Amino acid sequence: SPSRPRPSRRAVLAAAAAAVSAAGLAGLSGGAGAETASGGGVPVGGLGERFLRDSGGAHEAIFDTAIRGYLPAGPATFLHKARAHPEALDRLLVLGETHTHPIHHRIHMDAFRGFVALREDSPSRPVAIGMEHFYRQHQNYLDLFSSGRVSLATLRRLTKWDAVSSVPFRLVAPLLAQARASGVRVVGLNCPGEVASLVARVGLEGVPEELRELLPDVELGDVKHWERFRRVMMSMMGEHGGQMDEQSLRRYYEATTLWDEYMAESAAMYLKETESQGGRLLVFAGTHHVDERNGMPDRIMKRSGVRAFTVVPVA
Repeated sequence: SPSRPRPSRRAVLAAAAAAVSAAGLAGLSGGAGAETASGGGVPVGGLGERFLRDSGGAHEAIFDTAIRGYLPAGPATFLHKARAHPEALDRLLVLGETHTHPIHHRIHMDAFRGFVALREDSPSRPVAIGMEHFYRQHQNYLDLFSSGRVSLATLRRLTKWDAVSSVPFRLVAPLLAQARASGVRVVGLNCPGEVASLVARVGLEGVPEELRELLPDVELGDVKHWERFRRVMMSMMGEHGGQMDEQSLRRYYEATTLWDEYMAESAAMYLKETESQGGRLLVFAGTHHVDERNGMPDRIMKRSGVRAFTVVPVA
């Protein structure tokens, strides 16, 4: 209809390329997958709902692949539909982001509101958000914040945000404030940066035994995960004129995979702790941890048996 946005020729061509790269994602999704688009890319194919945003940002819509048509904009739309299809989204929603992209943070705020609204049907089920931005070791501080005993400013200071994060605190502050106002617990997922940096320098085999015992099992045999990592690294080095030998590349891969496994373990711990209550978890993490599901989502499922509905930006 005239009131619904129509993709440009440029956007359709972009969609064709996206469809090729997304084919593996659709195959892995098992009935739970979505992608977010901004800047003109039109996501096609796969399962579930996919966001559409035009290059100017003036119009927004959701392209529903089930009906092959547009729906009113807002992540709450597909979350509302999920109530009728709990097999697609029951306990775990994982959202990818470019950490410093304001539009991604706004979309995630919308998704948060929709996710919390699922409590209307099951108010006894606990809801939490898991954030890559915080370490698991920050949990005591996060619980103090969630319970209203410390302020946002104090949480920022206690977690040494400005020293350990490159993300402007103003981008996550609205989500944190909304979570507390909604009675939603904030769960820290990440591995301390010093540990990941150590593995990048010396590899997992070089980590002292007393520290290695505290780390999760790290699965390094996923060929598709390795190939995706390698492509990204080669692209980055090509853009910046850098070089890295194979041994260094493997150490960086071990550090990245530890990162995925550590966050997956943190998420699985919450899902197991709240299993009897049907606890729900909304995860926010960088796109490279979510894309194609083989970074964090499948590793959460391996540990908890809970399949994630994933949403990632495609442009």
